[in-house]
Amino acid sequence: MLTVQGNSTDWQGQPLDLSPNQQAASDSLPPSGWILSSLNLATKAYSGQLAVTWSGQDLTLIDVPALTNTAVISELHGTGQMRVSNISDQAVVEVAIYGPGFGNPDPLPADGSTLPLDLKQARQTNSGMDYMHLVLNSEKGYTRIVFIVGAQVKIACLNQPTPAPDDCDADTSSTGNQVSLINNWEGKTLYLVNLSAGTSNQASVSLLAL
Repeated sequence: MLTVQGNSTDWQGQPLDLSPNQQAASDSLPPSGWILSSLNLATKAYSGQLAVTWSGQDLTLIDVPALTNTAVISELHGTGQMRVSNISDQAVVEVAIYGPGFGNPDPLPADGSTLPLDLKQARQTNSGMDYMHLVLNSEKGYTRIVFIVGAQVKIACLNQPTPAPDDCDADTSSTGNQVSLINNWEGKTLYLVNLSAGTSNQASVSLLAL
């Protein structure tokens, strides 16, 4: 359900601008393996805040700072209908759900090809049962890529500043421009999305079956 000026429709996780006191709701979310992205669109220092509930219970409050040009990434868990409410005084907040089953991610072939991963672009593949080599690259600019393997969510940060931001996972991040991972993900779905700041440079990704 999406409540906008009294009208109700289903929300499928696509990017959506919520004004104060507007809500969006999504049914039958998987218990894990997805994230909620929230971006404060205010051009002045209007602080933003979201309230997230599951079938009216398990309240989570998410602060969405102004003037950062960077989305807040939240890994949430619950059952039933998830309702997202903008309880800000003045800020409009863009919300979106990212993960397998949401949107239309581009393919990620396991042939070693280097492919672009633009802002808010997602790529997805099934990992197979062999070891694979995943390389994430960003020539310059702080870059955040959400990396979901099955039900596990990681945030890979490239050109990571010092001290490291709290949401960067140490085992998938680097102060340099490249992250290289070798693993056997045992047939799980691999999903990546670039949720960097709007001013960040294009990232790229390659995957090779070993």
